[in-house]
Amino acid sequence: MSLPKIITTKVEPQKLKNSLFNLPSRAKKEKWILLWDKLTDSLYFSPKIIPQGNILFSITNELSVYVNTRSNVNGIFIENFSANFVKHNADFEELPEALNKKVEDETYTPGDKDKSELYAKALEASLIESIGDKTKLSYPDFLGV
Repeated sequence: MSLPKIITTKVEPQKLKNSLFNLPSRAKKEKWILLWDKLTDSLYFSPKIIPQGNILFSITNELSVYVNTRSNVNGIFIENFSANFVKHNADFEELPEALNKKVEDETYTPGDKDKSELYAKALEASLIESIGDKTKLSYPDFLGV
């Protein structure tokens, strides 16, 4: 029996913030997609496949980022999206209605591509504000081998 591989990543808040600036243009260049899984009430803004070596790092109770060992953000994940996050973040009030193009069973994307860019800018601002002035963040991620 082998023991689980333990990966510990120290996330540097300033590097994390820096990787968020110009998130909308980077997301457009890397073809990130905005998806809402209505069944689990989870919102994803990321590439279709998250690059290997990233961990899911919690910023707040609902808001997490996929981050690599260099503190670069490679995707955003929001749980309890319509039930909680939207209610506490006025910039996102209209997003559930804008996520009206069905991709599969209970998964939706914006019918209007311009809305994706608008919400990407709002996500960038929300993340930067949520990180605030934290001086040190760390998170262990346990992965099976």
